[in-house]
Amino acid sequence: MKTGLSIVLNIALIGLNTAQAQPCTAPPAQPRNVQFIPPEFCYPRVTWDALPGSDFYVVYRSLTCNAANAVIVGTTRGLRFDDVSFPANLDGQYGCYFIRGVNPCGMGAAGFTDRIRFKLHAELSGVSTSTDCHSVTVHWTAPPASPDSGISFSVQRVPYPYGRAVVLATGITGNSFVDMNPPREMFTYQVAMRVLSCDGAWTVSRPTAADPLTPPYLSYIESYYGCGTVTLSWVGSPCSTSYSVLRSVDTFPESWVEVGRTSQFWFDDHVVDRSVRYLYQIVAHAPQGDSEPSNGEWASVVSRPPQLIPNNPNQTFPACSDGGVTLYVPLSTESQHDLLTIDWLKNDDPLVDNSRVFGVHSLQLLIRPADPGDTGVYTVRVTNACGTTVSDPFNVFYDTCSICPPCMGDYNQDGGQDGLDVAAFIADWEAGGYCTDYNQDGGVDGTDLAGFIADWYRLDC
Repeated sequence: MKTGLSIVLNIALIGLNTAQAQPCTAPPAQPRNVQFIPPEFCYPRVTWDALPGSDFYVVYRSLTCNAANAVIVGTTRGLRFDDVSFPANLDGQYGCYFIRGVNPCGMGAAGFTDRIRFKLHAELSGVSTSTDCHSVTVHWTAPPASPDSGISFSVQRVPYPYGRAVVLATGITGNSFVDMNPPREMFTYQVAMRVLSCDGAWTVSRPTAADPLTPPYLSYIESYYGCGTVTLSWVGSPCSTSYSVLRSVDTFPESWVEVGRTSQFWFDDHVVDRSVRYLYQIVAHAPQGDSEPSNGEWASVVSRPPQLIPNNPNQTFPACSDGGVTLYVPLSTESQHDLLTIDWLKNDDPLVDNSRVFGVHSLQLLIRPADPGDTGVYTVRVTNACGTTVSDPFNVFYDTCSICPPCMGDYNQDGGQDGLDVAAFIADWEAGGYCTDYNQDGGVDGTDLAGFIADWYRLDC
């Protein structure tokens, strides 16, 4: 501390000792609430609370936050200090400020800031970008300036994630800049502030990214099946003026063909070949260029009403009081992937699921336990985008069915031995039907199902 400031400090102390009206009793206390204030414009600032008994304050700066090697940077009678002698080579380094009160009795203990990052100039804030699909506007917020500060800005553009910066403009006095020729790729902007009253120093903002003006990749594609038609829908992208729909088939997934262009967010592709699956992509178009093709969306075509495998319309089905009855209608292979609406009907009236009736909207209907009111003619109505098909009737009659099927191989007692018997057994087994106690051990469990399936093909009825 043997500097010119130390000599000034000693002279100030002598003056205080001769001019003090009343003698002091002790040096000032330690200053409280010592705060570092980042520069509003040019220089770092330190503030503190008023300290009774102090005639003036001495301000120190230290890179190690150690008062023993702190450097005196000035004195003041106020409660703040602007470090106008702050050397440029310390900008961005870390350290502390110390404050000590002084009166005729001496110098008090030091109050100090937290460890801080020294800043010589204010940082730009609020840098952002916006676009109107043809240009990019860069916005920023400048710190308050005095009329003679000579503040100005420059804007540069940097390719993302790295590349050579291009200065677009200098000497800007406002808070925005319009880039009329932005590139199609991703890039960032930086804004630099120049302050003449601070020795022409530059303050450069952090990079702020701007999205490319080409439409973004579309990722939300959905397809809906119509009769001979596939309807595609998607979420539109900013700046897009139209969309191309590309189609391929699953056997040649790279053979893309443009099947239409639209300015809407949907498209109907009228195709009729249900023997193949189709793969679709969407490309967005804008004045600055085209997007990459979207993710693929698979779709199949529905070209005729559901195809059901017929049953014998003269066949009868007993609805047993203990085991109930199971009715099942298989679909043909071509209809198995259609979007279907299924309804079971009894005497042409729709059925409703309840505690005895299950599967009224599936291809298999289960009624258990049965009662006399279940006697009737049952059909299933199956609908897709091309129409409705009604199954052959199932003639159901109520029966006490006091004994199980005489031949377990023909479990549904339809006179034939086929997969429908296995399906009927499984349905009864899931409901705990009496007749599915295949090993006759008094309980219905997995061993009964395994035993029946293992023996079924050998049960010659």
